Amino acid sequence: MKKACKKIINSKGEKIDLGVVNNDYFINIASLGIFSEVSQGTSILLKKKIGKLAYNASLKDGYFK
Repeated sequence: MKKACKKIINSKGEKIDLGVVNNDYFINIASLGIFSEVSQGTSILLKKKIGKLAYNASLKDGYFK
């Protein structure tokens, strides 16, 4: 925890895209349709294991059976 705090204190800030819709914040992307369903339906564990490829696996398993 001490190491993480030092990292935060010593880090340089960075500008990001940030939007608000109906008091709900989102970062960098707003989507509709199949992308929303795939991104929300993709397992967090799978994303941790294989990263961005998890979305492809989720799309294949969910929509191209």
